Amino acid sequence: MTERTSGLTDEQIGERLTELGDLISWPPTPDLAGAVSATIRDERGAPTLIAPRLSLPSRRRTLLLIAAALLALAGAALATRLVIELGAVGVEVLPGRPTSLPPHVAKPGDLGREIDVSDADVIAGFPAALPAALGPPARAWIDTAQVDPESNATATRVVTAWRPTAELTEIPGTGVGAVLMQFEGPWQVASKLLSAETNRFGIVFVNGRDAFWTTGTHELQLVSGSTVQRHLVNGNVVIWEEAGFTFRLESLLGKRAAIRLAETVQPLIDLG
Repeated sequence: MTERTSGLTDEQIGERLTELGDLISWPPTPDLAGAVSATIRDERGAPTLIAPRLSLPSRRRTLLLIAAALLALAGAALATRLVIELGAVGVEVLPGRPTSLPPHVAKPGDLGREIDVSDADVIAGFPAALPAALGPPARAWIDTAQVDPESNATATRVVTAWRPTAELTEIPGTGVGAVLMQFEGPWQVASKLLSAETNRFGIVFVNGRDAFWTTGTHELQLVSGSTVQRHLVNGNVVIWEEAGFTFRLESLLGKRAAIRLAETVQPLIDLG
């Protein structure tokens, strides 16, 4: 039966609502504290942003999307260190401005043993994947990084470079217009050190997959054998994974043009 409440004072309406509340069978109060604690435990147990461990196998692969919210902080100088892993390359963003950059860019002798790019398949065990838009490279190198001292396991890196053209402005200090590094396997054998105040960076997509883009002078560390080499980087860089490889493309192209170029790299998948 329905009883009209018109004409009741606010106090009387409140009393009626209180009486109704006592008659309703409410569900049990959820364990909010327990739920929050469980969520925190799940977050701590999930893959986290881990500092690069050069020359050692990376123990966990971190999805780049996990860092999306953190990357939004790049516009205001980061107060803490941000570390992202993308295949064989780790990216570390430090707060403030760079305090100590390497004095020189990587020279040809720093990139490994020079080879004919057509021999990469035999020497490296996989063919060099090349940007179809650029044609054959002018030079190519191969190098290995020690990833497990106990078993002497190594990971191979193939580097290809193209001469400057009207479309490919020379990267300062390098004598080339584009450099592509192709890293074999999941081991983290390269690291980039960025500065929140002097580098622009963020998430992009290459062939629909998560990728990373950065511009501005920064440091690149490469594992060669059992040593770590430090190099200055003056170009714009896009990093992505595909077919079991990690690629790092450096040029002076803008973001969209660099991504379009990266999407013409089609590595062969070994099904044997």
